[in-house]
Amino acid sequence: MTEVPDVCMFMRRVGPFHEEQMSAFARHTKESFNLIYVYEPDTTSYQAVTQAFARSTSRYLLLIDDDVIPLDDGWISAVIGVLQRHQELGAVSAFELRTQELVDEYLANREAFRAKGAGTILQSTSLSGLMAFDRARVPDLYSEEGFPGRYGMNDADLAFQVHKAGLQSAFTCLTCVKHLWKPDGQREWRLANDIIPQDEEPHWHELHKQFMRKKWGRYFDENWPNRFLRVIESLPDQPRDELFEMMVTIEDTFSK
Repeated sequence: MTEVPDVCMFMRRVGPFHEEQMSAFARHTKESFNLIYVYEPDTTSYQAVTQAFARSTSRYLLLIDDDVIPLDDGWISAVIGVLQRHQELGAVSAFELRTQELVDEYLANREAFRAKGAGTILQSTSLSGLMAFDRARVPDLYSEEGFPGRYGMNDADLAFQVHKAGLQSAFTCLTCVKHLWKPDGQREWRLANDIIPQDEEPHWHELHKQFMRKKWGRYFDENWPNRFLRVIESLPDQPRDELFEMMVTIEDTFSK
């Protein structure tokens, strides 16, 4: 295994955020990395991630959804640095800003945002649209291809695999990414391209939950939706209790 990270993005169609994502890669990536690009119109996201695992030769693999936009210089080093500092972690996700208002606030004054808590690392029970894995610690990680439909709760399944291996997953707020709730226009684009907007299709979402319950049993119901469990790391001058409360409140808002 090499130490140069592999970054994998995958898609079935060129989506509305693709150009912005590629531009952000060029603008904010300040370190060496290998790009694994999986473009398969007739595959599922689960099969695409299987291809990513097969093609990756690095200890560190980052999976990024095609609508996730890095916002900070050195975003790859930020998430991998968390894995390197914390031996108990097998996976780390960047903290997601899910509304344009939060993105604008962050970009206008990162330091003020950090003062609110964006220097925190929180143990979590799931992951997000940007996931980094230490494959030396979790060598048997795989993409579950048994899910119904083309895409769904793969992030939660991968997090549960990490936990089954005796490790933890976490969110880092040392770098943030833009991952917006889907506007109506994108929903129409997804429907036109045979991509199910699961957040708005309860039937498919329920099928995925049933699949996860069958695979993971009570562990799924006890740990999903994502829960923040404890503060692993924060900036020296940040009161941990207040930070934890604030980040959990933000996550609760996103989960509704």
